[in-house]
Amino acid sequence: MPPVALAARPALATVAPTRLEERAGWPILERVDRRGADPRSGIFSEEFVRLARSALGDAAAVERGPLVCVYNRTGGARLLACRHCGELARCARCGAAAAQPRGEQVLRCPRCDETRPVVCAACGRLRMKTLRAGVSRLREELEALLGADVGEVAGPRGAGVESPIPATPVLIGTEAVLHRVRRAAAVAFLDIDLHLLAPRLSATEDTLALFVRAARLVGARGTGVPWARMQAQTRVPDHPLLQAVALGEPTAVLADEVAIRRVSALPPFAALAVVSGALAPAYAESLRREVEDAPTTDGAAMSVAPLGDERFLLRADTHDPLCDLLARTPRPPGRGLRVEVDPVSL
Repeated sequence: MPPVALAARPALATVAPTRLEERAGWPILERVDRRGADPRSGIFSEEFVRLARSALGDAAAVERGPLVCVYNRTGGARLLACRHCGELARCARCGAAAAQPRGEQVLRCPRCDETRPVVCAACGRLRMKTLRAGVSRLREELEALLGADVGEVAGPRGAGVESPIPATPVLIGTEAVLHRVRRAAAVAFLDIDLHLLAPRLSATEDTLALFVRAARLVGARGTGVPWARMQAQTRVPDHPLLQAVALGEPTAVLADEVAIRRVSALPPFAALAVVSGALAPAYAESLRREVEDAPTTDGAAMSVAPLGDERFLLRADTHDPLCDLLARTPRPPGRGLRVEVDPVSL
């Protein structure tokens, strides 16, 4: 049978909106710099109060939907800030929020394991404070501040019967609130740094997804919606992602994220694995001995570092030596060991 000539496939073209179309598709983002805020003012800035009262006092905004306030306070969410100037403790290499492990006098990055002294990078002071709060407590404070009913929404959308969304002019909750309402007068992220500087490898992409969801709720500035506004309270107002969203050009942050991952040896420019559980310390010690005893060509680019709470990070240039190390190292008997290659978060 003679060969059948295949018709040449046409070249695929990339379809992208113009710069003006992309910008018009985003609402306005107001960045509120909280670094020099009076600590007695709490988490609600003057800019937020103005936004809230404007939304509650505008009949068109109230008709459109509630004012949605997002505060993703979970049990493990912690941020350290300088007591003097309010600058966040961040990793100098990858930009994630740095933490102070219990019993240690250093700041350690949970994402790339970089360490540095407990010193503010902005003013040189030595004292840090922990920033924490809870959604329920903030709901009570917000209700008293605005003199209006405030509903609370927390937890992911489940497959069973859901509790109805409170019919209040203001809603506050975790990021789940963005998935439970269809429209909003405005969306305010009370502390976007909890998302932006999280130790997750996908922190930048996840935060961008939150802005996309919020933008869908409030509408685009190019559609004539009078209330197409988002607000983000932050201590890193010059973060590339916040700048990109404010300019209506979120794709610009991609190149910065690739550069950070390359310099910090994060995927896809490195291979990672997290070992956790009650048996993790013993297994991590065995892995460390294997790395030290391995030939230079095999073990020089590998490391085993503690993450705290019986968790350890394995790092290698590529997946082959990492998987070979995990395969040849005997695991301790018993249950209580978890090995996660290419972890979503650290």
